[in-house]
Amino acid sequence: LDDTEVRFLNRQGLVEGIKSIFKQSKSEIVILVPYIKISDAIWQEMKNAEKKGKHIIIVYRENEMKSVEKDKLYSLPHVTLLNHPHIHTKCYMNEESIIIGSMNLYEHSEVYNREMGVLAHLDSFDTIYEDAKREIREVIKASTIEKKSHLVINNGFKINILTTDEELLRKYLDPINKV
Repeated sequence: LDDTEVRFLNRQGLVEGIKSIFKQSKSEIVILVPYIKISDAIWQEMKNAEKKGKHIIIVYRENEMKSVEKDKLYSLPHVTLLNHPHIHTKCYMNEESIIIGSMNLYEHSEVYNREMGVLAHLDSFDTIYEDAKREIREVIKASTIEKKSHLVINNGFKINILTTDEELLRKYLDPINKV
C-alpha cells in the first residue's frame, strides 16, 4: 500500500489486507471484532506473527467465542485477549496501517459474506488514524482482560501503537523542558 493511498476493499481484499496487517507489523497488532472463528489462512498468519514475537491484542464481544477458538488463542503466548459487552466494530491495525470494515475475524465471512472495508496507511490520513487510536483506547479501557500475553505479564499492559502523536511529542519534549 502506497503511504498516500486509501484503498477500498471487497471481501477478498479484506482477507488479503488482514493477512498483510499480520505480515507487515513490526511489533504490535490490535484487532477489534465481536465474533471470532479464525480461518486456516488467518490462523497461519497469526501464528507466524506470534512466532516473531509480535504482540497481538484482540478485543471481542464477551460470551461470543466458542471454547475451541479460545483454546487456540490461549495457546499463543503473545496474544492478549480482552472482552467487551458491546463491541461491534471491525478494526485491524498495526504500526503502519488500519483496516476498518464489515468483516469479523470469522471463517464464514471470508468465504460467503459480502464484505467491504477501507485500508489506510498511517501517513495518508493522520487525523483519521489518531481518531481511530483514541477510540480504540477507549474501547480497551472499557474492556476486561481475559488472557494476558507473556509480554503483558512481564512488562505491563502497554500498546505502543495506540500512543497519540501528542503523547509522543510530550515524551520527547518533557526532558528538554526540564533543562
